[in-house]
Amino acid sequence: MVGARGGDRGWLRGAALVALLVSAPDSLLACECAGASLLVSSLQRREDRDAEVFLGRVVRILSPREAEVEVLESFSGTGGLKRLRSRDSSSCAVGFGAGQRHVYAPATGGLVDLCSRHDPSPEFLARLRAARRPGP
Repeated sequence: MVGARGGDRGWLRGAALVALLVSAPDSLLACECAGASLLVSSLQRREDRDAEVFLGRVVRILSPREAEVEVLESFSGTGGLKRLRSRDSSSCAVGFGAGQRHVYAPATGGLVDLCSRHDPSPEFLARLRAARRPGP
């Protein structure tokens, strides 16, 4: 009987976990991204000529979900200051901190999320530089 009860508890725990995941708000679910490699390969293939990809630094926080970002190095697109906004999706939303440096690939309207903001590791920057598109 003890073995049967342990089995029942395991089944109940599994069912409770499934119920929790099904009813969980988006903020508890992971954000799925294609990854930084896809960004580099799209630059190499010269896809989406209007897309911007740049290393930027947050220079001013406009709200918890909006910031002004200075382009430090452009891999595709133009330089200057960019106004970026975090997507509304709570599972993929990003926050902004003054001075933070990231590689950004914002969507139309300056929207960014976890999939379009990457850490600027030396290896990643080297790959982006090798795939860089000429400016307009």
